[in-house]
Amino acid sequence: GDDRLINQNKISFRSYCDTFWNFRSKVDENRIECEQWWKCGEDQWQCRTGQCIDHQWLNDYEWDCADGSDEGEIFKKRIE
Repeated sequence: GDDRLINQNKISFRSYCDTFWNFRSKVDENRIECEQWWKCGEDQWQCRTGQCIDHQWLNDYEWDCADGSDEGEIFKKRIE
């Protein structure tokens, strides 16, 4: 696999499972590992995919989680 970084030589711990690919191989956003093993910080919300996003990104009319789970409340309101 190609684990070279796209933009930099190293990534921070918080750059794993954060919805942004930092490695060309996308290993830092491996969905299976993010779902099973990743825990988000207190200032973050965890997507159903396991990725972590800032709380302020919830229900902001923009998909930040790969599955759109951060916009769940907006979709519920539109359906009702």
